[in-house]
Amino acid sequence: MKKMVFIFTAWSIFIVLSASPLLAGPLADTEAAALKAAIQGLGIKNVSVEINVPIRVPAKTRTNNLGLPEVMPAVTLWGTLLKPTTDPLDTTPRTTILISTCYRREITILLGMHFLVHNYNVFCFDIRGSGSSEGGWTAFGPVEHHDVAYVVDTFIPSQPWSDGKVGMYGPSYLGITQFLAAGLCERNEKTGEPTHLKAIFPFVPMSDPYRIIAVHGGNLDMEFMAMWLVFTDLLTIMTPVIGGDPASVPSHTAQIWNEHWGNIATSIGWVMNPDNIYYCDWFKEKSAALYFPSKPKNGWRYSTGVPIEEGTHVIPSKLPVFVVGGWYDIFTMGTSECYQYGLSEQAVGDKALVIGPWYHGTGSFGLGLNDLTIGNVAARWFDWKIRGTVDPFMSEFPVLLYVMGEDRWRAEKSWPLAASRTQSRTYCLSKRAASQAEGDWFGIDNAANNYALVDASQVSSLDYPAAVNPVLKHDPADLHGLASRSNARWLAGGLDMPYDLFQYLFGYKNEGLSIYEDERTDELGVLTFTTEELDQDVEIVGPMTLTFWAKTDFTDQLTQDKIDQAVASIKSLFNISDGNLLLDLISRRDVQWVVELNDIFENGRARNITSGWLGASQRPYDPKNPTQTDPGYTPFDPFYFENTFNGSTHPQFNMIDEGKVYRYVVELWPTCNVFKAGHRIRVSISNSDVPHLLPYLIPSENTLVIDASHQARLDFTTTTATGQGSTWKWITPKKGTLLQEFAAANAYLMEDTDPVTTAPAGAEGSSESSSQQNKAAGGDSGDGGGSSGGCFIMTARL
Repeated sequence: MKKMVFIFTAWSIFIVLSASPLLAGPLADTEAAALKAAIQGLGIKNVSVEINVPIRVPAKTRTNNLGLPEVMPAVTLWGTLLKPTTDPLDTTPRTTILISTCYRREITILLGMHFLVHNYNVFCFDIRGSGSSEGGWTAFGPVEHHDVAYVVDTFIPSQPWSDGKVGMYGPSYLGITQFLAAGLCERNEKTGEPTHLKAIFPFVPMSDPYRIIAVHGGNLDMEFMAMWLVFTDLLTIMTPVIGGDPASVPSHTAQIWNEHWGNIATSIGWVMNPDNIYYCDWFKEKSAALYFPSKPKNGWRYSTGVPIEEGTHVIPSKLPVFVVGGWYDIFTMGTSECYQYGLSEQAVGDKALVIGPWYHGTGSFGLGLNDLTIGNVAARWFDWKIRGTVDPFMSEFPVLLYVMGEDRWRAEKSWPLAASRTQSRTYCLSKRAASQAEGDWFGIDNAANNYALVDASQVSSLDYPAAVNPVLKHDPADLHGLASRSNARWLAGGLDMPYDLFQYLFGYKNEGLSIYEDERTDELGVLTFTTEELDQDVEIVGPMTLTFWAKTDFTDQLTQDKIDQAVASIKSLFNISDGNLLLDLISRRDVQWVVELNDIFENGRARNITSGWLGASQRPYDPKNPTQTDPGYTPFDPFYFENTFNGSTHPQFNMIDEGKVYRYVVELWPTCNVFKAGHRIRVSISNSDVPHLLPYLIPSENTLVIDASHQARLDFTTTTATGQGSTWKWITPKKGTLLQEFAAANAYLMEDTDPVTTAPAGAEGSSESSSQQNKAAGGDSGDGGGSSGGCFIMTARL
């Protein structure tokens, strides 16, 4: 309970400090005092705050897309330093935990304050163009990669308070930059070991900004991108901490503030640029996948054919990385790729993965695993990997998954699961009607669109009546997605946050409260394909594909004409030239295919498990026969776009012709769910996902062609039961309550110890113990750092 009180208190302080720059332009000394008081109020008594630490980054030259030298200008970045001592003049060399942020350092540094108890320095800096730092914001652009690497390898090791060793920590943007820094970090030429960057701990990172953030299956992400850009731009135009009110401070600070106002125009330009619907150089430069050990067949290249300089580097194989993700995260696929491809060369024991039932917001803290939330698991990882404390964990079973449906945590040997742990299965979409669950109103109200979903081994001629083909009507006046989990997911889980807090901190299940836990209202009018009641449990794990054939008729030329006229009027009124991303897309004669996988409970409730999206024009088509799938296409290949479209005459988009039958393959993002006996499995197909995706406004009728020669199939993997205890294991011997399961997983992360094979280099042995480190940080010898109010206790093993 004390940990939960700490979490709530810390979040409250985080929110107050987040709002304070909006309420008034705080001067630096005020901000430092507020930050120190906040940290000490949480029981961390020994802390000194240096609020404004300048980082003078020199100019550097890189090769641009034309093969010419491009100078990245010199700038001064600003950071904030926390040291585990009350003496601000104390320069005892310590390992530093680094946080790089575009969300203002005076706020974000609170994410790392728990490391003070473990006797680490914490250093957080504003990336270029944000907070107090000079320059323009590039949102993962190459200059950021080099800036963060400079801070890791040059700036921090040169400081008297640094012992030369650096760990990195943080969620989302703060996690992605860890991979960017890792790709460029300095390393020993003989051993390959990073010189200064010794371990990283990213929460909810992603691999590719094109496929994972901005354009889902060829469809523009409208919900998260709009929210994120507005939020980030607002933070960048707050008063810089180094100055206070720009009207009353030196011109240099006012210049920084004015520079940051330019970020708004830059962001609008990104959104409006018609080229940004395509896989292009602008996205490639921002990708963590540049540094994966696996590379595209011709390496990473600009569209001009010039090699991307950063793409010749790789993440060091000897860098320990602990990754946290969420099944409902906006980056689920990207997190999976970072682990699967980005860490493919890491040895056993140097990589770990935890995936919980979280959205982006809750996954950023590992909600419910309290020691993961407050940083003790990360501190254990850093103690082992940086300090050399002999404390191996997450090496025998490096992967910890929350199995939804079963509602238990399971340890695995690998991700994706090894072939020995899985087998392939297929369900086929049928044209006969699905049976109705007793008492389920949806089966009656959507009866005309509710078809059967059949195990492939049981398909018969009865599933393909000749006179029937399912027809999906796209009506721009009746869009889907608002009352769906999609809406909560693509707002980072904010809409479901109150329910998740009660569920994962207090064990109160939210199914009866949250509208995002039942898809039925949103799916009225869409095509649904539902199994009979399952006679045994079925687990679906990993990503999956839905393959089908369909033809399209655009049904209302009058609507097309009206939209064309409206778009032309808007362009004329605001003097917008041809080639505007948003206007071009909404008037496109195209189709969105939105596929959801749902778990249907005995009472009919439809719980969304995962989803996939594909624009008809961006299907992976065969250039020799565009109605068929590209023979070179492999689902979930992170390099497909680079291998296929860069330097090729094969256009990325291929518009469909009315009346032609096309083959589509929709990729659904990874999940792990047990559909319990008595439940049903449902696949739903719609033509919109608003507000997540920018919709097409041209009405259409889309006919699924399903027969023996055009099977529509859901292909997935399920688990085998063999190997329990050797290749996988449940964390608890038998299923407990939700809180018991989370408590057991938390204890597993903090207390489980794997066999010691070899002592790591620099192992401390009899060096300072966790309790000694805690005392050095100002904690009590017993509970290790408690506040007088008793609201919080923090130790190296809280």
